[in-house]
Amino acid sequence: MARAIPDLVALLAALSGCGAPAAPTHAATAATTPTTPSPARRYRKLVAGTALDHASRTTFSLSIGGGSAELDEVEEVADGARSLADADRAATWRQVSSRTYRGTAQGAPSAYVLSLDTPGQQPLQMRCTSVEVAAAAAGGVPHSRR
Repeated sequence: MARAIPDLVALLAALSGCGAPAAPTHAATAATTPTTPSPARRYRKLVAGTALDHASRTTFSLSIGGGSAELDEVEEVADGARSLADADRAATWRQVSSRTYRGTAQGAPSAYVLSLDTPGQQPLQMRCTSVEVAAAAAGGVPHSRR
């Protein structure tokens, strides 16, 4: 049971563009759900450190289309990887768990309202919006020494 809280926190962080569904202000705001599946949205959480003696990563993939949604969560560990460099270079990853949440996706103006469920876990109710974030390539931003 103690593990359920970190998993929930990780899941919420993975879906940072999602939140509790807002009640529609009136019927005219409802839009139809697209039938073409959207590209999968991915988030990866990586944890490493000398206190752990291993690295762990959790990958979340969200697909929405045709009035349905699917969220895959895969957790892996790499024994002996104690830094991000170790995890990137020579780590051998071993899957320790996976689960798939499935449910409905209803389109709303500029957002989706998701209702997802998987056996043995708390159901998820989320409102997701698309947000573009500008990012530089690794090494693309000079480091300031000020």
